[in-house]
Amino acid sequence: MARWPDGSVCGYCYRAAHRTRGKCSQCSHEGVLPGRDADGKPTCRDCSGIKLNVDCRHCGAEDELYRAGHCWRCVLAQEIDIALTGVDGVMPDRLKPVAAALRAMPRANSGLTWIRQPHVRQVLQRLASCGDGLDHDALDQLPASRTREYIRGLLIEHRALPPRHRHIDDYAEWLTRKLAAIEDAEERRIIERFGRWHNLRRLRRHAQRNNPTQGAFLRAKQSTTVAIDFIEWLRGRGLALEHLRQADIDGWYAGGPTTRGLVETFLYWAISQRLVHAITVPRRADNDAAATLGDPQRIDAIRRVLTDDSLALSIRISAGLVLLFGQPVHRLVALRIDDADTTGTVVRIRFGDDWLEVPEPFSDLLKTHLAARPNLQTAAHRDCPWVFPGFRPGQHLSPQHVRAALREIGAPALASRTATWRQLVKDAPPAVLAEALGVSPATAMRHATLAGADFLSYAATRTANRDKA
Repeated sequence: MARWPDGSVCGYCYRAAHRTRGKCSQCSHEGVLPGRDADGKPTCRDCSGIKLNVDCRHCGAEDELYRAGHCWRCVLAQEIDIALTGVDGVMPDRLKPVAAALRAMPRANSGLTWIRQPHVRQVLQRLASCGDGLDHDALDQLPASRTREYIRGLLIEHRALPPRHRHIDDYAEWLTRKLAAIEDAEERRIIERFGRWHNLRRLRRHAQRNNPTQGAFLRAKQSTTVAIDFIEWLRGRGLALEHLRQADIDGWYAGGPTTRGLVETFLYWAISQRLVHAITVPRRADNDAAATLGDPQRIDAIRRVLTDDSLALSIRISAGLVLLFGQPVHRLVALRIDDADTTGTVVRIRFGDDWLEVPEPFSDLLKTHLAARPNLQTAAHRDCPWVFPGFRPGQHLSPQHVRAALREIGAPALASRTATWRQLVKDAPPAVLAEALGVSPATAMRHATLAGADFLSYAATRTANRDKA
């Protein structure tokens, strides 16, 4: 590609030289550093004697050039202005914060690749044409797609639109499509009552306390889908819901896969609404005792977390929090950076009210992760508070993404968490663990019972010791 003072340069090294930035080891010049000194430290063009055109014609900055003497960032800014400008030649005020965030992306080449995709450009131009009328309703008029929801997330994250509970709106939109596919008016009325007055109300009540989780959203969809299948199954047997008998319930459970058990939510609701009478809903088996790792498997999983550099660091950290502290995935992905303290000589983390010491060498991995969290190289996060930043704007990592990754590395979330708790309750009272690790005392005691740990006399022992003192 070129012949420099120290010899010929291949294409890979030539491109790497354009992209190496920092402070020159000899003159402290900040900019592109294509050369190396005798110790292998990067040097600028003047100190290395390398002639390299990295001066942008538009902004004058030293950077890798992309087109017509313009750097990636300047070309990105031009593309943003084109995409977000309306037919009147004016960019809507609501889109200006997003435009500024896109221009400031740490990796301008990634932003340019994204904004040039036809489906992205189409959504952005439709929004730009809305002018001052851009709001959530305008977005809802566009065809449903991941791109639409990603851009909605960008607008919310950068204060261009007010927040809204994504899972509530997604479920309402999904339910509307499901209802439209039900031909029988009475069946549609029952499912609509169940979906809107039970599932949707539960999601909204949960939203008042906290942001509804992906798990709650999926459970609402699953229970609605199974309820539709159940009513269709009854119709195939010539039965209406009000004529449901215990034999029909037993036939439903016995005649299909275990997912049919998810109908219990609908059945309990139907009983409470007096739509059915004199039936008993079968209880699903408790699989807690079966879903666990043995001690050797847990130790192997911990060893891999600590030593396998081929795994993504965020997955190693999340797996370690399950294997060492017994944390459920939906809670660990929602950890905030304020819940981790790396300022002292001891690394600490907080799951409940108390700070817990993170053991070495896992503490070193956690510090490395917090110093360079992933998914922060785009405009998706404005002021990211999450220990595990997600792919969607303003969101943490999806619990489903982490669970799938843990299965792949041989540490399934539920089995790993159960195995960890079976070990923890052998060393400390469940009540103490519950407070420190942020779980309910009932959950901690259930693990202790399954592990065969006897802490029933713990409270009495403490009382006796206090009385003696």
